[in-house]
Amino acid sequence: LPFYGYKRNTAPFLGKLAEHGIVFTNAYSTSSWTVPAATSLITGVYPSSHGIVYGFTKKEHIYKQEPVPQELPNLPEQLRALGYRTYAVTANYHLTKELGFGRGFDRYACVGFCPAEKVNRFFLKWKSEIETQTGPVFIWLHYFDPHIPYIARQPWLKQYQNDETEEESGSISSLYRQVMLRKEIRNKGHRILTLAQSHYDSEINYCDEHIKNLFQKFPSLEKYVLAFTADHGEEFREHGQLGHARNLYNYTVRIPFFIRLPEAVSATNSKEVASLVDVAPTLLAIAGGKAPPSWQGRALIDQRG
Repeated sequence: LPFYGYKRNTAPFLGKLAEHGIVFTNAYSTSSWTVPAATSLITGVYPSSHGIVYGFTKKEHIYKQEPVPQELPNLPEQLRALGYRTYAVTANYHLTKELGFGRGFDRYACVGFCPAEKVNRFFLKWKSEIETQTGPVFIWLHYFDPHIPYIARQPWLKQYQNDETEEESGSISSLYRQVMLRKEIRNKGHRILTLAQSHYDSEINYCDEHIKNLFQKFPSLEKYVLAFTADHGEEFREHGQLGHARNLYNYTVRIPFFIRLPEAVSATNSKEVASLVDVAPTLLAIAGGKAPPSWQGRALIDQRG
């Protein structure tokens, strides 16, 4: 991301949001893949405590994944107790209501592995309802982009890789598993890895553009406290692997994280070490609540009093 010093301007809109927020430059996930990380995000505890560390997808069905334990207090429940209406749209079959991720939400939709445009389209169905709320509102939007398959997103890809052929573009966009990309690199050389990275960067731009579109269609979001983060990173052979979920190097566990307060006038960079387990207690503290004793994170911002 450019506001972390990346050479390509992959997220101009998020960059503008970050200009009025606190950017945590040492933020880390609790895992290098979605399920343990997302569970930590909403429950405020580490994978060693919540135990949700396994599950796999086959033909859009999830196997061997335990649901989030009912006894673990989560962020939407805590906010509802403070009078919030709670909404969420997630773009990952691992995050369904049946697997416990919808607990505490008044409206929850898992739209499967789909692009940002569909997440926005589904969420905007609730726009009128949200705008008529007299009390506070909490919204969780989980975007799947960028993620393998690394789909060519224009016009950004052309800016990053103007020598890519249509055949190369179509081939890389169709590789939906890391093992397939690894085989393609082995057969056709290092150029495929370079092109895959450019595809990935174009997906960041695509997601950024749709977050921008959401704010344009829902301008009252400007008045919200905003937390932006990720569940994991992505490796392109910096340590010999592709993708994520295979190691705990910074490429897969160091994540972007910033908090934007509506009244903030300028950016602040914090070198404080932050974790996904800190997101729930931080947002709850901003809302005026007190974290449950079981939560293992801490409030990075506390506006109570």
